[in-house]
Amino acid sequence: MATLPTGPYLSALRCEAHERTPIWIMRAGRPLPARYRAVREKTSFIGLSRRPSWPAR
Repeated sequence: MATLPTGPYLSALRCEAHERTPIWIMRAGRPLPARYRAVREKTSFIGLSRRPSWPAR
């Protein structure tokens, strides 16, 4: 019997217990809007995720 690959994302798909919730981030393959680039100059992607009011602008 073959062993299934492991990792937080795959264990979440199998509904297994894991330490942290994995996330999947995908970016569209197009140029970023100027407003988004202006915000990114002030903070990182992680910084945006910790300030919900910023991405909502």
